[in-house]
Amino acid sequence: MKRPFLQDLLWLILVALLISPYNYYNAQAQSTNASPYCQPTNQFQNCSLWIGIGRVVIKKADGTVLLDHQINCINAPGYGYFNNVPAVQLTPGTTYSWQVHALPNMTTSYTNQLAMWIDFNGNHAFEETVERITLSPNANNGLQVGPPNTWNPPFQSGTFTVPMGASPNVVRLRARTWNSMATTPLTGCSMLNYGMTVDFDVRCQPPLADPSPTAIALTMPGSSSGVPLPAAAGTYDLGFTLTNSASAPLISMDYDYTVTRVSTGAVIAQGTNSNWAGMLAGGSSTIVKLMTNINLTNPLDPLRVQVTVKNAKSDLADGDNNPNNNVLDGFIGPALNGGDYYVGNPPMPSNWFATPQDAAVALTYGGILGPVNFFVRPGLYTNQQMIIG
Repeated sequence: MKRPFLQDLLWLILVALLISPYNYYNAQAQSTNASPYCQPTNQFQNCSLWIGIGRVVIKKADGTVLLDHQINCINAPGYGYFNNVPAVQLTPGTTYSWQVHALPNMTTSYTNQLAMWIDFNGNHAFEETVERITLSPNANNGLQVGPPNTWNPPFQSGTFTVPMGASPNVVRLRARTWNSMATTPLTGCSMLNYGMTVDFDVRCQPPLADPSPTAIALTMPGSSSGVPLPAAAGTYDLGFTLTNSASAPLISMDYDYTVTRVSTGAVIAQGTNSNWAGMLAGGSSTIVKLMTNINLTNPLDPLRVQVTVKNAKSDLADGDNNPNNNVLDGFIGPALNGGDYYVGNPPMPSNWFATPQDAAVALTYGGILGPVNFFVRPGLYTNQQMIIG
């Protein structure tokens, strides 16, 4: 059965929209209500003139794109809040670049001036002296944007730096273009003639630390320096290596831990909400001690060490930059010295294991400090496994 002409026409229009480089679906504003911010108005805005904002871009200094959103023309009152776009993540003290492009259909040199603000202090207002990021605060003029086919470059660009102490809450970036001002002075809320006003969410999140328990650590009693592992039999202080994998300094974190004897399952040390405090620079490590004067001499009595870190704090904010690397679960035992070892009866005064399984336990949990030879005496060893590679 042949489809009606109108149905074919509708399909062609849909396909044209989907393959167009100008994505009209994503361009649509999800709200025309600016609350809790002031409701701006661009009176007389008429999309037949194609005056307005066609694209907004925010980038890091290294070129990483944080926002690149195309916008369809909006008739009077010419406002759109793009709450369907994830909040742009910014860091206090960091400089970013911005671009604002004219609508791609703009072909004549109408005046299309631009101004931008970010509500850095989170008070739901755009303050001229501290939050306008284009030209000079309180200026009643803006930067000309477009038209794309004659303006070189076909957009305006600049940079802004997020102030230290900016609100960590979700706030607004507002961009406005206009042909002329209906009222003065120019603000983020004043009446404008023609052009458009668009809002995007931003969040100025201070840098977070990233504490991670990366390894079991041994030190000589009373020392802060780690002993290389595997370690020979001896008496040690037992703990874990705490690494800060982020750039922000770590000043505090809490941790839970359990130390268990593998041979019996007995818990020999345990702590909940223990606290470490100090100043651990990004990329640095330190040893956090859990137990002191541990007798680590029996290769058949290794320890299991479990640690979970939490409640991280940097010098600027509370929170963990990566909560997926907060758990350590490992084992520690005394390493075997290099040499000859004997398995099976008769017993030897040293370097002797009753069964292959005992030798395997020593190798698995403690390791070796040099080449070893195992001499297994003839005998029946039931359910014993010993894999040496």
